[in-house]
Amino acid sequence: MPSIKLESVSLFVCQNLDLAIEDHEFFVLLGPNGSGKTTVLSVIGGLVPYHGSLFFDGICMDQVPASRRW
Repeated sequence: MPSIKLESVSLFVCQNLDLAIEDHEFFVLLGPNGSGKTTVLSVIGGLVPYHGSLFFDGICMDQVPASRRW
């Protein structure tokens, strides 16, 4: 699994989100309904447009379509 880094990602309920998940790290998203859990996963998967930057192992994924993300 690659390391995942979100820098200043903004859309819907998520505003200026900074997040780093290292390779082999166990990570859980918890929160109430409408807090942005699914939105964060949709950004990582490339399913929704967003502002900010997303990196897999230090490689920018902003212009990579969902079908080509590892």
